[in-house]
Amino acid sequence: MTKGSIEITPLNSAINWCIRSTRIRSEISNMTERMTERMTVRNTRKWKSLERRATAFAEGGHNDIVIIACVKDKDTLQPKFVSWGTTNLKNAVSAVFPEIVEGYHANKRSGTEERLEAMEAVDENSEEPTLIDLRKEDAQCLERMTIETLRSLIRRLIRITTKQEARWGEAVSRWQFWDEDVPYVLTVDPRTTDQKRLQSWTAFLKNTIRRCYQHYGLGHMLGESIS
Repeated sequence: MTKGSIEITPLNSAINWCIRSTRIRSEISNMTERMTERMTVRNTRKWKSLERRATAFAEGGHNDIVIIACVKDKDTLQPKFVSWGTTNLKNAVSAVFPEIVEGYHANKRSGTEERLEAMEAVDENSEEPTLIDLRKEDAQCLERMTIETLRSLIRRLIRITTKQEARWGEAVSRWQFWDEDVPYVLTVDPRTTDQKRLQSWTAFLKNTIRRCYQHYGLGHMLGESIS
């Protein structure tokens, strides 16, 4: 078959198809790189905006602030951590950063929902921390909580009552409301067979939370009905 003075053979058609296919793949690759680059720039702009607002918050030395963000590396797509903050608070957070990263990955594995949670105020001089009021409409009462929600609540309560992240697996850092005869592990049930017969893991976590609230005289905030 001929077209003008150029003869088109099956071999020529195959070569032309390969050339077009290579060009298409190249164009798609270039487009993906451009999109990734634009996303990176957009995220950088958001980060700079957050930096400016944080700087204004800390200006004058009256407030300290630290920001930790987990973002995907644009080349490897693996999570990486970016931090920014005032010196004293950033250094204090850096000292426990491995525990923060460990807790982050533990939460990701447990399927904890990613959502921005309201700020929790903790007075370091107060003997009675402000615990989460489970009676509110936007919270669940203790009895209806799933195992994932219970784990998340315990992590938050530890941060509120101890002002630091939990160091799971370290007996010396055991939360004061955790049973002494139960290994200090949250993600799995580490108890003996006899202990498991007495109560479920869910019941154990609920009772641990109850002890915390009752210790501070805040049992009424659990949202449980009194029988």
